[in-house]
Amino acid sequence: MTPSRTRPGWEADSQGNRSSHTAAVLVAHTHWDREWYLTVEQLRPRLVRLFANLRQILRDEPDYRCYWLDGQTCCLHDYWDAEGHRPRWLEEALRERKILIGPWYTLMDEWLVGAESIVRNLFEGRRTMRAVGQDNRIGYLPDSFGHISQMPSILTGFGIDNAFLFRGLREEALPSVEFEWISAQGESVHGTQLLGGYSNAQRIDVEQKLSGEQAAQLVKNVEQLKERSATGVLLLMNGVDQALPTHHLSHSVAKLQDLLSGVRIEQGSLADYLALVEDRLPAQEPLPVFHGELTHAPELDGALSARVEQKTANRAVENLLTYSIEPLLTLVHPERMSRYRGMLQRAWRLAMQCHGHDSICSCHSDLVAADVMNRLGQAQQLAESLEQELLVDVLGVRPAEQSAQLPSTLVLRNPLPWQRVEPVEVTLDVPAEADPDSLVFQQKGEAIPAQVISRQEICRWTEQYYGKVENKETGTQRLTVLLQPRLGAGAFEKVAVRSGNSQQLGSRKDPRSEPNMLDNGLIHVVVHRDGTMDITDL
Repeated sequence: MTPSRTRPGWEADSQGNRSSHTAAVLVAHTHWDREWYLTVEQLRPRLVRLFANLRQILRDEPDYRCYWLDGQTCCLHDYWDAEGHRPRWLEEALRERKILIGPWYTLMDEWLVGAESIVRNLFEGRRTMRAVGQDNRIGYLPDSFGHISQMPSILTGFGIDNAFLFRGLREEALPSVEFEWISAQGESVHGTQLLGGYSNAQRIDVEQKLSGEQAAQLVKNVEQLKERSATGVLLLMNGVDQALPTHHLSHSVAKLQDLLSGVRIEQGSLADYLALVEDRLPAQEPLPVFHGELTHAPELDGALSARVEQKTANRAVENLLTYSIEPLLTLVHPERMSRYRGMLQRAWRLAMQCHGHDSICSCHSDLVAADVMNRLGQAQQLAESLEQELLVDVLGVRPAEQSAQLPSTLVLRNPLPWQRVEPVEVTLDVPAEADPDSLVFQQKGEAIPAQVISRQEICRWTEQYYGKVENKETGTQRLTVLLQPRLGAGAFEKVAVRSGNSQQLGSRKDPRSEPNMLDNGLIHVVVHRDGTMDITDL
């Protein structure tokens, strides 16, 4: 195991011998469901209070080790947005690793988002981590509703060799909380089952006496961990959904130490826990091995079909970003790439903010549902506009600045990596006097099947360089046409459009003339009797 980690001070005795007692690492954290029963904005004041409490703790309690911000960075961005700036105290706490973040941007559901979204999620989380001087390679997946078979492959691809899971495995079928998880491709990570969930040591508070029902539950959780641990290292998660950090945690740990005889407890991080486990793994006894998908998530499988409109809207955004915009960016000149990166990042962020397990799974309130659809709508609008800008950049022409004319040219793009011959629906603006039934569509000089399926008369406005609309074309016809072109893999293909009448609409014409025409699919030439020519680059 190779994540960045420090070795806790309780590992060895004074002579440097490795200790064999039962050790417990208490990880202070919050499980921050960005939205669920409340919306992002309804929870934002509580998020600000969380950071205010954390600032006070770090200022007043020098022995406070660290705080785990739920393995994601999105809540950090939400806090920065709420403050309107990046407080200096927080920058210092992140640099000193008093607050630990990442590696994810959001804690997404693995079944309902695309593979590219999962990879982008890690890229985005890592970008924020590195910006504040951290690189926490912790495969933290505490609340996903099951796990895909490729997750070990994705994690190892980012240098992460471990995974912390709550759902997916049946606890009764797990001989030990430590196990090996192997992907469908054969990559392996060291797994840790969060026995009792990510809140098995929640609500430890010095103001409470750790007695009665709460104390009994803590003792029960620890005994279960002892029974299921192959290393004698216990992981106690001090946090729960939307939990605020606990003040005077060292005093609470001391009281807990008295309650749990035979267990040596220290506050630390998940990396500290992994370091202890690595040193104590039994050399002769192999750990349990699990292959592929981990699907056990009772009572949560209904999330796959809840609010289907959210799932379909998300898939439309993912497809546009993954299969259209990303490939188009590879065709843009490197000097112009910078103008698109920020917009692409924002589109991905808007989508990934909807990928949280309590967001895309749709197990949330109606207010949250409205917010999710609104963000997906914004991502779709931005992605579509970005796609148009990239097409203009690649092709060198902006259709909105061109007049409706004939002859004309359609440019069709096949974003898929295989050839296609299938019907394609296109929109085409032609002059008012054009006869839609006489239009001829040619690809590389050969006519292709085409059918006009709708016609609408519009008032068309053309854009100018400064954004001022100056040209109004009253009575322009907007046609919807069904074509069947031949599209190469990942290719752009031109389709020439002309009128089948003898005179070409939109060209220079003389009522007394009978112009001669040349058209090879690349250029269209009309030769008039007075010796003039109209030449159109198709």
